[in-house]
Amino acid sequence: MKKLLLGLIFLLSLNLQADFADGIYEYNEGNFEDAMVLWDKACIDGDIKSCHNLGLMLYSGKKVKQDYPKAMKSFSKSCDAGVDSSCYNIAIMHLRGYGVKRDYKEGINFYDKACSAGNSKACYNLGNIYKDGQIVTQHFEKSKEYFTKSCKADNLSACYELGNIHVRGKKEYIQAKNLFSKACDGGLNYGCFNLGVLYLEGHGVKENKATAKILFKKACDGGISTACKHYKELK
Repeated sequence: MKKLLLGLIFLLSLNLQADFADGIYEYNEGNFEDAMVLWDKACIDGDIKSCHNLGLMLYSGKKVKQDYPKAMKSFSKSCDAGVDSSCYNIAIMHLRGYGVKRDYKEGINFYDKACSAGNSKACYNLGNIYKDGQIVTQHFEKSKEYFTKSCKADNLSACYELGNIHVRGKKEYIQAKNLFSKACDGGLNYGCFNLGVLYLEGHGVKENKATAKILFKKACDGGISTACKHYKELK
């Protein structure tokens, strides 16, 4: 399955429709055709979770015939009913031109719909779209807005990008320090590196080379080559 898509919805309650639950069982057993038949039936009956899962199977073609138009139809049903991951997946299909003519505007609209429904990855992707300015006019305020939404939902990459905006824009180092700290504490190595730079240069914090060295070491261990260089210099 293409990793860009958001994944299957699994069984959360014993009170769910039988066909959806049976589809989960068949899928986990590797009986993909049987799972698809069950979810197709449940989707027709109005079960939105089954529509989402059916869309994923049709999109991926995993042990079943790949069918982008039918996948789009299934995702549309669940997106319209409020499944944010379905809206996210529709955005990808529009942006990549899978099953439909490539349409950046529609892709962005569906990312926005998913983001508004609380999908942090959609918010993060929108932040990058407006930051890069490749398919829309570059707009740093919109980028900041979407990264902020995503970071508040604990998307560490969004926190890191938002920290960069604070540094590059108005040199708001204290805000950047807090954001890089959140990213670093969550295991994002680039967050540790940038936080180390702030401590090394005394931006937003008191200059502290010992702390900078610890942070560079952490980032270096995580594979950031520039951090290794800084660590060796301080060592």
